[in-house]
Amino acid sequence: MVLSKEKMEKLAERYEMRAATAYDKYQQTGIQRYDRERHNAEDLADALRMAADAHEDHTRMIEYKGTLANLGFKAAALLDETDVTKLLKLAEQVVAAARIYGLV
Repeated sequence: MVLSKEKMEKLAERYEMRAATAYDKYQQTGIQRYDRERHNAEDLADALRMAADAHEDHTRMIEYKGTLANLGFKAAALLDETDVTKLLKLAEQVVAAARIYGLV
């Protein structure tokens, strides 16, 4: 089962609230169990946020790979091409793709 980024963020917020509650209980009672619970909840919230970011990065990398494969296929077809206009069109497509992904 794959959770969406929004669900992971919502879970992270819930664990942060649990951590805050456990911290308050630890401050009131001094019982070590609450301090451990706070650290565990904070660690879980951090892990959920990292997983949400990793999922987004993974999706972006798949898009990059597809775009690069498409441009590579077009470039391979033009290897023996002597028409400069076709080569310039490919160069424009490469620049456009780089701009779309914020690389240029």
